[in-house]
Amino acid sequence: MIRDITPAHLEHIVEPHDETRVARATARVHDVCIVGSGPGGAIAAATLTAAGCSVVLLERGAYHPPDAFTFRPLDMATRLGHLALTRGYRTALYQGQGLGGSSLISADRAAEVVRTFVAAFGPGPVVVGPPVEHLMDAASSTREALSGFRAAAAWPEAPRPVTSHDLLPERALAGDGHARRELARSLYDPLLGAGGGLLETLVTFFDSGSSVEAAARALFVHANTVRYRLRRIHEVSGYSPTDPRDAYALRLALTLGRLLKRPRPHEPADA
Repeated sequence: MIRDITPAHLEHIVEPHDETRVARATARVHDVCIVGSGPGGAIAAATLTAAGCSVVLLERGAYHPPDAFTFRPLDMATRLGHLALTRGYRTALYQGQGLGGSSLISADRAAEVVRTFVAAFGPGPVVVGPPVEHLMDAASSTREALSGFRAAAAWPEAPRPVTSHDLLPERALAGDGHARRELARSLYDPLLGAGGGLLETLVTFFDSGSSVEAAARALFVHANTVRYRLRRIHEVSGYSPTDPRDAYALRLALTLGRLLKRPRPHEPADA
């Protein structure tokens, strides 16, 4: 559920420097106080408000209107997020700050931030886990980062830093069940559901040595049809079959998707 911020909504956004409005807002008795305006908090607030509850939503950071976005990664990274350290200062987390919470940031933007001080780390891979809504959710991001760190040796040419998502193939091969399911769910399943011969074209393209013309002959279609389907595969999955790294992930996703979709011994196979 995505809604534009209208002038009516702006009337209910209270900045901490506006002492009069802060005093007025805090003087009221609310039914629910939600900390964090990310996807989870915002949806909960909208649902409770629709049910007739009086809700106050707290967020670290300000509201950023559309014209405030410069699309310069490092500039926006420092405005939309902040670094937090876990107990013992073992792990640095990049969290969203501003109306929208961590939906304002992405792992790629977090990697941009880490890249500014990557020289401070010792030798070896530097892996960035996915953004999380709250420090309490740090464990899930840390698990993915550690999984990527353990598997990073299989991709010594990886950029530094590298996101745990970019290491999904290596993590899957190293035994990370979450990575295996993620590859199947985010790559294989969408291609299977899209239809239009995308899966068949992808398999044939790979089996034909990534040759468009050879794949077209095997499929008895025009080469432009294959090119169109390859573009559709990129649109649906976010991975390009003509890019060597993406092709590696797609090939692995094909295998994992088939394995996870296979019928169990007591289940009949689809006709």
